[in-house]
Amino acid sequence: MIARSNEAGFTFLELLVAIAILGGLSLIMAGGLTFGIRGWRNEQLQAESTERTSALRSALARLVEHAVPAFASTDRRDETVAFTGDRDRLNLVGLLPEALGGDVLGLQSLGLRANNSDTQLVFDWRVDLPSSDQDVLPAVETVLENDVRGLELRYWGKLDGETDPSWHDQWHNQTRLPEGIHIEVTQTDGAKLVIDARPVATVDPSCRLDPVVFGCLRP
Repeated sequence: MIARSNEAGFTFLELLVAIAILGGLSLIMAGGLTFGIRGWRNEQLQAESTERTSALRSALARLVEHAVPAFASTDRRDETVAFTGDRDRLNLVGLLPEALGGDVLGLQSLGLRANNSDTQLVFDWRVDLPSSDQDVLPAVETVLENDVRGLELRYWGKLDGETDPSWHDQWHNQTRLPEGIHIEVTQTDGAKLVIDARPVATVDPSCRLDPVVFGCLRP
């Protein structure tokens, strides 16, 4: 009697085992791919958030640094500068952002605006000066940041009549700009963006020094 040789190929049991192994490997690979995609998306979101925060920091610092002590009126006897600062709002005259001209002066303001269920950090500007005789131009509004919980502003310097600089919650009807401005933007998640900046300009370009009274002589 001649013995039968083993037939080549897989048995049904071996096929089931192979399919089970391939299925397990597929699950492992799919899980790893999902984890990798999730990690990549988180990195992308973190990078976008960091870039947005950096851009906001630069915009707020530039707003302060390029402030100009322009006169608030056409009255030559009035040396009050066009700058009004409160705890939650700032109004000034300064160079507009480079995208808007860069070397053009305009009225600018920073504050909060309620928008449905959230609060936005808003920047308003218009190409106009408070001492101008021209008609007031409409303001252009730009949203700098959404989902903002709060805005806090403080001003460092000497108010008219003071001898030593100190921190102030308001800066109204003064003949000079504050020496520094502290800005805190609190987002809804509690994170805070803190900026400390100071105006570069200290004297209005239209103000000439009077050597007799050692003060400003308006044109």
